[in-house]
Amino acid sequence: MKIGVIGYKGRLGSQLIYDGCEPIDYDITSQEKLDGDWDVVINCAAYSDVDGAEKNYWKAIDINGRGVTYLADAFAGKIIHMSTDYVFGGNRGPYDEKYRKEDDLPTVKNTAYSISKFLGEMNATLYNHVYIVRTTGLYGGVSGHHDFVKMLLNAYASGSQDIKITKSLYGNQTYIPHLSEALIKYAETKQKPKVLHIASSDVVSRYEFAKMIADTFNLDKFRLTGVDSASVPGWVAERPKKAGLKTDLAVELGLPIYTIAEGLEAYKGE
Repeated sequence: MKIGVIGYKGRLGSQLIYDGCEPIDYDITSQEKLDGDWDVVINCAAYSDVDGAEKNYWKAIDINGRGVTYLADAFAGKIIHMSTDYVFGGNRGPYDEKYRKEDDLPTVKNTAYSISKFLGEMNATLYNHVYIVRTTGLYGGVSGHHDFVKMLLNAYASGSQDIKITKSLYGNQTYIPHLSEALIKYAETKQKPKVLHIASSDVVSRYEFAKMIADTFNLDKFRLTGVDSASVPGWVAERPKKAGLKTDLAVELGLPIYTIAEGLEAYKGE
């Protein structure tokens, strides 16, 4: 099967290319026709700066919200559009694939980024050939991009004795090579649900994840301090607190879904 990737220079996109997919040079905001014989195109292109979206709202809307519409009009083959657990309000996660209550929906307080990704999903549902895959908490892989695990390991290496980590945000921390493996297998399946969650199987707080990292790398957990999100420096946008994704449907489909501990062990072996 020939799988093309838009946004192939990003963290997930670069891993998909490493795992055998084909890069596609295409600007999803160009509204130009996309010619190619790909069986599936995976759209990894996104404006992913959660805080930056607060100042660049319309850029985030154009890329995250309208981009999938432009792509769906430009390419008639199957498209997998990558999304996030930030499309939920973050009041009662982890969430399954459906919105079940009004407070599942993101609100203005859930940031411009959340609203832009939610808009992208709503646009994707208008097209029969577009499928949505939500994921979250990405780290590791071939890209070398900065992620939470690297941030924490760097803090230890620099000698920090009091590393403050938010304990009020919950989600699935997902090792990118594991995500890529499952995503490719999903692309190859003939019968696809309209929306699917692919992430690690367990949901933990960011503070709990930091302690798991410390255990994996034999680091001193007592240098970690759990704090409220308001105490995290540099954050502008409010994050969904009780977020995270249920992965039962992916397991039913026979996709490889790993635990966070398995992801960290694989990361340690990189």
